[in-house]
Amino acid sequence: MDSDIVHVTKRTEALGSPNFVIEQNGRLYVAVAVLEYDPDSPGISAEQREGVAQIRRMFERAAKEAPLTGAELDPSWIASAGCMNTIPKPRPKR
Repeated sequence: MDSDIVHVTKRTEALGSPNFVIEQNGRLYVAVAVLEYDPDSPGISAEQREGVAQIRRMFERAAKEAPLTGAELDPSWIASAGCMNTIPKPRPKR
């Protein structure tokens, strides 16, 4: 992984990039990458390569069953979005 590590909370780290915006059912979600799974990464074992293949299969199955739309964001766009400066309060449960 060549990405920088950023701190999401005091105990949670994520990759500095890529960042994504995902839309599902009319709602937008800004997401950061927490882990990277690269089957072509040099030095990974056959067991790790199979683990990446399992994650690929889970992704492909889920994408068929619950499609969503997503795009990679430039990190500077997130910083410049005024609505991203605060975390919205959770909606009350009904």
